[in-house]
Amino acid sequence: MPRRRLATTYSGRIAAATTSPAGPSLTVTVSPPPTSSPPHDPRGYPLPRRHLVCAAARILRSGDSPSPLLDLADYLRSHSLTLTAAEASEVVKSLSPDPPLALAFFRFAAESLPGFRHDAFSYNRVLALLFRTRAGPSEAMRLVAEMERDGVVGNVSTVNLLVGMGGGGVEVERCLELAGRWGVRLSGYTYKCIVQAHLRSREVSKGLKVYEEMRRKGYKLDIFAYNMLLDALAKAGMVDQAFQVFEDMKQKHCVPDAYTYTILIRMSGKAGRTSKFLSFFDEMISKGCVLNLIAFNTIIEALGKNKMVGKSLCKSGHASEAHIVFCRMWNSHEKGDRDAFVSMLEVLCNAQKTLEAIDLLHMMPEKGIATDVSMYNMVFSALGKLKQVSFISNLFDKMKANGIVPDVFTYNIMISSYGRVGLVDKASELFERMETTSCKPDVITYNSLINCLGKNGDLDEAHMLFKEMQEKGYDPDVFTYSILIECFGKSNKVEMACSLFDEMISEGCTPNIVTYNILLDCLERRGKTEEAHKLYENMKQQGLIPDSITYSILERLESRSQRTVRIRSVFRQPCLKLSIFSGSKTNNKGTNAAISDAPLLGTIDVLDAFEDDYGGIVVNPTSLPNTSNAFASSLQSSLSYWSNQGKRGVWLKIHEDQADLVPIAIKAGFVYHHAEPGYVMLTFWLPDGPPGLPSTSLHQIGVGAFVMNDKNEVLVVKEGKCPPHCSGIWKIPTGFIDKIESCFGDVVAFRHAHQVTFDKSDILFICTLKPLSFDISIDESEIEAARWMPVEEFLSQPFHQEDQMSRAIIDICIAAHQKCYTGLTAHQVMSKLDNRVTYLYTGYNREATGCVPEI
Repeated sequence: MPRRRLATTYSGRIAAATTSPAGPSLTVTVSPPPTSSPPHDPRGYPLPRRHLVCAAARILRSGDSPSPLLDLADYLRSHSLTLTAAEASEVVKSLSPDPPLALAFFRFAAESLPGFRHDAFSYNRVLALLFRTRAGPSEAMRLVAEMERDGVVGNVSTVNLLVGMGGGGVEVERCLELAGRWGVRLSGYTYKCIVQAHLRSREVSKGLKVYEEMRRKGYKLDIFAYNMLLDALAKAGMVDQAFQVFEDMKQKHCVPDAYTYTILIRMSGKAGRTSKFLSFFDEMISKGCVLNLIAFNTIIEALGKNKMVGKSLCKSGHASEAHIVFCRMWNSHEKGDRDAFVSMLEVLCNAQKTLEAIDLLHMMPEKGIATDVSMYNMVFSALGKLKQVSFISNLFDKMKANGIVPDVFTYNIMISSYGRVGLVDKASELFERMETTSCKPDVITYNSLINCLGKNGDLDEAHMLFKEMQEKGYDPDVFTYSILIECFGKSNKVEMACSLFDEMISEGCTPNIVTYNILLDCLERRGKTEEAHKLYENMKQQGLIPDSITYSILERLESRSQRTVRIRSVFRQPCLKLSIFSGSKTNNKGTNAAISDAPLLGTIDVLDAFEDDYGGIVVNPTSLPNTSNAFASSLQSSLSYWSNQGKRGVWLKIHEDQADLVPIAIKAGFVYHHAEPGYVMLTFWLPDGPPGLPSTSLHQIGVGAFVMNDKNEVLVVKEGKCPPHCSGIWKIPTGFIDKIESCFGDVVAFRHAHQVTFDKSDILFICTLKPLSFDISIDESEIEAARWMPVEEFLSQPFHQEDQMSRAIIDICIAAHQKCYTGLTAHQVMSKLDNRVTYLYTGYNREATGCVPEI
């Protein structure tokens, strides 16, 4: 019988020998193995005694005793046994299905067994148990503190486990500090763990930096880690870096899989790299990767939509490639994916391949995809835009035959499509059929039919339908009125068009620039120049900005009266010269000139400025006139011009080297807004009524820093200049936001007080910081003394015992240091308002640890 490598060796003596019919038998007295010298492996490490491990685990798992740990201690004492660290590690392993019991035994062994001492391997066993149970990093760091207290030096496995349990940032840095202290050389697996820790914490740049370091050392990631890094880079928009990692991956002989190519295809599609994602797809096919539905959907979306560049790639000639991909998917899978089919249908419709789109609709049931009304509406819309109305009726009948009920969008699309080609009877028939069904017309339906009737000569019918619409309780919108005004205008019924415009305003329906352009064009064509000018002035008063169509109509108006407008703008010059002459014709499309119905002569100097996002004016401070007289003249002209343009607030920054211009601006009506070293900001509110400009800052911001080291010592200071009631108190460092330098942790709380310095509010943010060193250097002009103070001594000061605010802040900081309080964590988010990455501080996504702060 082969000898087991880890078996326990027993010795014994023959006590008796007997014979029986069954044969001779021996009675053997077995002596237990010697306790002083357990067996060792070839490397010299003591081998676990399996009988002792099993006995210890059995005693601890016994449900009969209320104190199994004490029972184990009695058992070991009665047999004069002492567990080794390796045996304790095996006991922890056998108790792993019950993590609390395993952890309790681990601590019990270190605290209660005489002569016992854990080693790095037993600590690693418990760390691995915590890793599997997804315990928080605070528990792991507590174990590390115990290791260092007992003088146990960790190894590379310890570092790997700690990195895997924690997140990125400070926790990874802490692990690397431990590795340096223990003299551990990082392995390739350690680097992989660090990269993944940063990626899990959304610290993509840090993860990439660590990857580049491990690559220089000759290490490589596995396929899972490479895919994780590529996916993070893709989501962060770091496209070029992802391409480089992909090339490194192939050079390291790590074979990409379908998921790798799917990530690259999606990323390239969003970035508009057409040739890239097509080459990735070809490479994916040539490498024999199995294409799943996710991969098909990704390439179809990239080919057909490419949403990130704002237009479909099918319009750029890639609908055929998308169709080829789709055909491969069709032949490869018995059942289809709904999203892929809808994407392909949209690709075909946008590419004007309406016949293929209709075929796809009919073929969908073969792959188990149920068609719905939205799919048909997509095809109806494509057919209508191409005026292929001959297919609409047949498709409509087939849709109903398949049991799909048309909705209001279906009818609206079809009525609009028939009107586009002049089939008024068919459009009216659909409208009447619609009224007999449960799908009733809406405002868009009436607008579509009114447009159809009016533009095809049935103006009376269109007007009657408009009245019917009002009688049935439908409120005409700006499009309804604009359609009718245009139709009456083109029929030379100007009075009716103007009457509708007045009715529109009286009913509370605000005209838009299109409505004004329609009526302006109507008045100009009928030679009603004076009415057109009045309408234009009314449009400006409403705050509407003329477009190229408006200026084209105004040119024709001025040509009629032998007047034209000329605008000369010199970009980025000190003044904008507005010259208005008679007798010459110029093109004013796209400008923001103020048009008057009377000729003006002369030159107006307007200060160089630009519009802000709220209808205001920001004057360019570097282009102000050099002399007071020139500035006063330009300022008055500018205010008059901006007022006529309907502008609102004016922001005027004057640098200190032109401070003599400030009194001139004040005399003109400007008021002070705020001042900073080097300039003063003035404002002017142009409209009547109270100013709508934002006021200057109402708060001052300060920071309180809670810094605690590994010895539970807090960094405290005595301030040299402070109120008498604070004199001599050791406190945490505080200051304004530009006075604190340290490694930032979390914002844990903030205090808000009103009417403090200069009657402004004061906000103090309380932050946890990580010390970069333990040396203290003070600014003697502000700080009397500073030191590292034990937290118990710090809290024992009468001031902190009696002051509720101070005690509450310190309790929160200690809880945050012990990972018992989440605080406010910074999350990088992108905002469409300004297309910038900002920090959102929240506390919603970090799980509570459930522990109680220990003071």
